[in-house]
Amino acid sequence: MPYSRDISPAECRLGSSGSGDCVKGRNISWYEAHQRDWVLYKCDTKTPAFQYGDPNVPLDFTNPSVIEYQASLAMSAARAGYTAIAADNLAFENFAAFNACGVWRDGRWEQIFSGEVNDRAFAEATVAWAERFRQLLRKKMRLVINFSTHPPASGGSTALVLRLDNATDGILDEFGFVNIAAMLPGGVAGWLDKVRWMQRLNSAGVAFYSNN
Repeated sequence: MPYSRDISPAECRLGSSGSGDCVKGRNISWYEAHQRDWVLYKCDTKTPAFQYGDPNVPLDFTNPSVIEYQASLAMSAARAGYTAIAADNLAFENFAAFNACGVWRDGRWEQIFSGEVNDRAFAEATVAWAERFRQLLRKKMRLVINFSTHPPASGGSTALVLRLDNATDGILDEFGFVNIAAMLPGGVAGWLDKVRWMQRLNSAGVAFYSNN
């Protein structure tokens, strides 16, 4: 499930129809009519911060009620027999495809992020989401995040990355070593830095999955 968006409104993503726990997300029309204060908008205050052209509604992942809703979705998967949940697209950068900025609360615009790619508040909120979401799982499910694991590739500070590492049971690194190797900074030093980060994760009992 995406950490900053609802699950797909088009198809069942969690559970199964046979288990009775088949769950779909809601579309933007439903949210704007019934739960607008959960929708994350761009800084123009009117464009939902959709990502990658997907219909998944962008949600205010700083909102405790949103995180509780997401945890309830994970629990539906647990009832269907799953033992882990994957949180997709975690990043410290508020990428151009997203540019999340703020929400409407009680009819008033509230800006949460700058809307810029590099925004400390966005990075902090991402880590806080993982910490709270995992806490709500209450050890009934393991949490695996899709995230590039070491500071040079993540765009975040070492302290933030360490906090995020400690808030998960496993990490999928889409950078890998050959998949997006051109983006790995520092040449050979960057590769060594990645290996050291992998070793640190493993020594802490955090699984590491490299996408190559």
